Amino acid sequence: MSPTLHWLSPGDPNQKTGGFIYNLRVIEAMRSAGREVVLHCLEGDWPFPDEATIERVAMQLQAIPVGEPLVADGLLWPGLGQARTPVLAQHAVLVLVHSLIDMEAGDDTTRTIQEELAGIREADAWIATSQRTAALVRRRVGSQSMGAVAIPGCDPAPRSRGSGGTRLLCVATITRRKGHAGLLEALASIVHLDWTLDCAGATDREPECTRALLATIDKLGLRGRVNLLGGLSGDALEAAYTRADVLVHGASFEGFGMGLAEALIRGIPVVSTPAGCLDDVSASAAVVVESGAWVAFGAAVGRLLEDAEHRRAMSNAARALPWPTWSDVAARFGDEVDRMGATR
Repeated sequence: MSPTLHWLSPGDPNQKTGGFIYNLRVIEAMRSAGREVVLHCLEGDWPFPDEATIERVAMQLQAIPVGEPLVADGLLWPGLGQARTPVLAQHAVLVLVHSLIDMEAGDDTTRTIQEELAGIREADAWIATSQRTAALVRRRVGSQSMGAVAIPGCDPAPRSRGSGGTRLLCVATITRRKGHAGLLEALASIVHLDWTLDCAGATDREPECTRALLATIDKLGLRGRVNLLGGLSGDALEAAYTRADVLVHGASFEGFGMGLAEALIRGIPVVSTPAGCLDDVSASAAVVVESGAWVAFGAAVGRLLEDAEHRRAMSNAARALPWPTWSDVAARFGDEVDRMGATR
């Protein structure tokens, strides 16, 4: 029988972002497969909390039975600093790398990079959620490190009905990295077409970014065409997918992009900047445009809006793409945890 697995979450595990959703879905699927998983909610200003937080979390970790393996979210693990040492002495640790911190936050300071790489190197193993992120990790820490890939799963979903070729959807928290300002610049180049953009994503993560985005909407004359819906989940998010004709995404860096995968499985054509989930997707299902090439981005969206046959062909190609189930992902995770324990 496999030992109890302890999963370290950087704060509230119910946050509606791709990384937290991934964590909960894998944990749920592992438990359904019969594995005992204990989820530890470790509050703090991650990835780099204050000393008082580190001391409190270190005490919480001391309560975990010695010898039982840990999965540490990569947003949390580097921030523990020297407190990682006793944890590594008592447990096999697998770091879950959703994305590299400096790429995610645009923080390329020496401290950020060094702490993250030290944390990954010290761990017994790591697992990335996309081939793109895994390649970045291997480039930085070396190919000799024990790493693997487990991309997110997707649930079966009905084909989206759309709205007659006028409804665009962006599923992304409003932060600088997600590139909403550039996306609006692209869409401003096709204002002669009939379109409405729904932005489904939390507006409170970077309030200054949301304020700037509202100003940009006014500056570009897009008021009434862009709807900031806030963070959606459940039926509300499903309804947004159902009425979407095209999903658009303009992030400057995207390790995977769960919202993109969720669109493709529903047969929604995608126009996006590069993202991990699109690396192996044919251009017949998704158009990938380099970040900053906003005129080309707008042209790609415009073609889809104007050409119903093109939308239909891309929808069919998207629906035919294979995706793992969450049970597949959980099995992959369990194998890596057991392999890590066997080699410790």
